[in-house]
Amino acid sequence: MKSKILIFQTAFLGDLLLCIPLIKRIKNKFPDGELHLVCRSGCGQIFSELALVDKVYEVNKSNKAQYKDLIQSIRAEFYDYIFCPHYSDRSNLIVRSLKANHKIGFSNWWNFFVFTKRIKRNLNLPDALRQLQLISHLDVQVDERLHNYIKERAKIDKIDLSSLSNRIPVPEVASMSLRGNLERHPRFSEVLKKFSQTKNAVFMAPGSVWNTKRWTPEGYRELAKKFEKVVFIGSPEERELCEQISIGLSNVDNLAGKPSLFELFILLTQAKLLVCNDSGSMHMGSVAEAPTVAIFGPTVLEIGYQPWQNRALVVENKQLDCRPCGLHGPQKCPLGHHNCMKSISANQVYSSSRQL
Repeated sequence: MKSKILIFQTAFLGDLLLCIPLIKRIKNKFPDGELHLVCRSGCGQIFSELALVDKVYEVNKSNKAQYKDLIQSIRAEFYDYIFCPHYSDRSNLIVRSLKANHKIGFSNWWNFFVFTKRIKRNLNLPDALRQLQLISHLDVQVDERLHNYIKERAKIDKIDLSSLSNRIPVPEVASMSLRGNLERHPRFSEVLKKFSQTKNAVFMAPGSVWNTKRWTPEGYRELAKKFEKVVFIGSPEERELCEQISIGLSNVDNLAGKPSLFELFILLTQAKLLVCNDSGSMHMGSVAEAPTVAIFGPTVLEIGYQPWQNRALVVENKQLDCRPCGLHGPQKCPLGHHNCMKSISANQVYSSSRQL
């Protein structure tokens, strides 16, 4: 009888994409298993389109009635394993109410009655590896690679992704790349033809859910002038921001809000370069293996949310003692100056772009 498995990860898109290595290893461990995923509304398409999971439950977390209905439908299921990489009290309590032989999640001071197996969340690991910890007790290869990474990380005082040298490579068992899957998808050529203006373009994603994570519009505008062909991408809500940045620039196309999320993954496989903030777009670049320059302001690499690929560089101002000012970056600069982003010039970002 095949195993039935649930992954509960309702964080933002970037966190969900960093769950891809865990999903891959679960599929490797249970090749005939039936895999279900609970995720935030609008984020599940790539997982269903590429058949990474067998069933996707999407939830609008701000709609309490819909959330309640979803949980009720999942409670009707019985799982062999539930993996919960989402480190929140609400997710823990929901998992407690579900039926399963084995429930695996991260330990905190109170959730001993929620999970049958609790894993200590290693904050010195990048988040893709932190989430992968949840299967390490079932997967010898993953456990070995995690220990090797921890040994290498112990040799480094500060993570530095300003150049392509002196970095710890992404372990193969922890890759979040889906480039091959995307290129084999039946719609691959159709999508490229539909958005043919993106061929050989530099992609830029100036938006972020967190305002202080956004590099300045002036910076993106000056940088765009340095390239022959630029495509701005983002959510429908970010279209106006992209429009304002691109006014009067003849070398720019604003595609924000036009491709679906899945179509955007396909387009990024062909990107000459992706320039973005520390945001979901950065992790999309890693999934598509797009060479990426990420601009970090209020956050730092030590928090764990770094671009999870080998062809990515990070531009940041390391001289400011006010960084980081939070795990995600607040909506407003606590000190009122936002120098972590304002001090980064277009020339600095362009120099990193040239390296790639």
